[in-house]
Amino acid sequence: MSLLRRSGRNPNSIYDCCRLLCHLQFIIGCSGIRSKSREKYICDWISLGYTLLAIIAIVGILLVTAYVKFKDPYFVKMDSLIKSIIYLELGMSLFMYVVTGVSMMLQSSTHLRLYQSVHELDRILIRDFRANMNYKVLMKKQRFLLIFTNVIYNTITVLGATRATNLRDLGINTMAGLAYGCVTGGPHLNFYIQMNFAEILAIRFRLLQKLLQVKLKPEAGIDERKIVQRLQLLVDLVQKYHDCIALTNRVFSVSLVIIMLHDFTLTTSELYLIFGGLTGAGSSALIYFVLLGLVLPIYKMTVGPVYSENAIAEGDKCFKIIQDLDFHYPGNKVIRQMVATSLTWRWDNHIQFTCGSMKLNMETIVGYLEIFNYILILIQFRMTQEMGDQIEKQKNTIQDWIGVDYV
Repeated sequence: MSLLRRSGRNPNSIYDCCRLLCHLQFIIGCSGIRSKSREKYICDWISLGYTLLAIIAIVGILLVTAYVKFKDPYFVKMDSLIKSIIYLELGMSLFMYVVTGVSMMLQSSTHLRLYQSVHELDRILIRDFRANMNYKVLMKKQRFLLIFTNVIYNTITVLGATRATNLRDLGINTMAGLAYGCVTGGPHLNFYIQMNFAEILAIRFRLLQKLLQVKLKPEAGIDERKIVQRLQLLVDLVQKYHDCIALTNRVFSVSLVIIMLHDFTLTTSELYLIFGGLTGAGSSALIYFVLLGLVLPIYKMTVGPVYSENAIAEGDKCFKIIQDLDFHYPGNKVIRQMVATSLTWRWDNHIQFTCGSMKLNMETIVGYLEIFNYILILIQFRMTQEMGDQIEKQKNTIQDWIGVDYV
């Protein structure tokens, strides 16, 4: 209740803004840090111990309920292709969840430092430049995303529960749905938090662009040394916010690789089911799960790289404005040295959002679309071949029935 009361207040810091996301991530077992007070997150042995126990408990519940469901006569009669896809999805989901949870535990101190760094830099912008950080707007977007995600998972859980024929099956289906929601929802939440940081940094870079442009030309009656000091502070902020991108990569890069691999495997399997595999007995009932399961992976794979590339583009605009400072202060050696140092730093630290060793940008989306297009072509060939086989069988049946050649 205290968390809900705090989340209802107007957010005044990055801690307030991300508290609900951080708390949910911790409860699900995909984070080694937790919220302690209005202005503080902590990482201690209690947090790490709870995260480990949560991983073990959730994985155990899902494995036990899956073992029971695999003995269900409905599952036994299911098409072998669909069963193999279910096995693959279960294995990939468990692997993704465990790797994500362990990697977030190992990077818990870096994760905590990321929040601290953004918070301290925001305080400088608010204190020295009277900046309006619009935390409330960002919090509203996060709540909408959480509501949208919860609707998807709750719908899947309810659909699974309604297939129960007795009270025992109802309990097992509900527990399986909740455990599956935690196993997949925790890593999904990690991806959303990475997207959230990319959006936060893009907003900060746009704000720094406005502040830098205001200081491009000396104002009458203002000491040029004070302007130089303010410009130096802004240039330092640009570099430090870029350092936050490097911290974000350290925290989420490993988990993003597994998440993208899982989403790609799940999406391609479900595309195959939709366009060419939903033909077995009892398999048509899975179409609702398949369509719902496609929503979140496609959303992440298409929107996540856009946020990341947008943040990098806004950061590059900051350096272009810094480069122009030398032209507006042609006789100032301090400005010239500042610009040279900043551009050298940018050259030596060409920072990008990454997913493992792969850049997370629009090229990632193009690569996925090309692979999906190739898969759909293969599915089309398979369906054409099956239709040809069915026509040939019908032709042979008619020939056997009338006893003459059929043209």
